[in-house]
Amino acid sequence: MDRILIVEPDQALQQTFCDCLAAGPRNVTAVGDLSAALKALDGNEFDLIITDTVLPSHSGMDLLRTV
Repeated sequence: MDRILIVEPDQALQQTFCDCLAAGPRNVTAVGDLSAALKALDGNEFDLIITDTVLPSHSGMDLLRTV
């Protein structure tokens, strides 16, 4: 896995995920909401998406349905 997208509204958890997953040749992108996740996905491919199920104004399931 080279590219990982993390969708997590809590900044501390975002940082924890990034710290844990950035080891090695991985590119980790972290965002806090559905809108930012969709922007990150526009024109980019990710090998793995990790999302919280409760996002501001949307659900992580909304993101997965869109993807």
